[in-house]
Amino acid sequence: MGTPTMTFANNFTMNYVWSDAFRHLTHWGPNALVKGWTFGGTIIAHSGYPFTVFSGTDTNSLQGSFYGSGLQYIFAGEATGPANCTSAAAQVNNPCAVAADFPNPTTSYGNQLRNQNRGPAYFDTDFSVEKAFGIPKWESAQFSIGARFYNLFNHPNFNFPIMNANNPSFGSITQTAFTRPEFTAQGWARTIR
Repeated sequence: MGTPTMTFANNFTMNYVWSDAFRHLTHWGPNALVKGWTFGGTIIAHSGYPFTVFSGTDTNSLQGSFYGSGLQYIFAGEATGPANCTSAAAQVNNPCAVAADFPNPTTSYGNQLRNQNRGPAYFDTDFSVEKAFGIPKWESAQFSIGARFYNLFNHPNFNFPIMNANNPSFGSITQTAFTRPEFTAQGWARTIR
């Protein structure tokens, strides 16, 4: 049967907010400078998503014979254990799997399970800082100004390796993964808003 597509084995997610941060650290200094600061952020880390190696040759043959289209892959055989790719596969000539470990099935379907291989792990951290100012003569109303830092450490996250065992670049990671849907057109790097 295999693993569901959007499953990862290990996950860590943390959100934090620290209000009036400087006032908690010291009682010195004027309120206008040290009061009203808020720090917040998110830390997300998880193991890689599962993927399946397929035989491009056999899949194309069947699609050309009107046996289906799209994601109806013929899984390649698997001669060794599951491949667990890391970001090291994004380096030139350093694939996380080799085609010899995934031969084309010749007399039956391949022996690998769906999604038994793992892609590279994911890490992202975002941070925000805000300063609130009281509005004179308006009880508890406040005006706040701040900045948001997305992908604070500029850490690259990588996409799946090439999964077609018949592709010359099989097992190599050729692109980064997008961490925010709104940035898929231009990619994703450290951003300040």
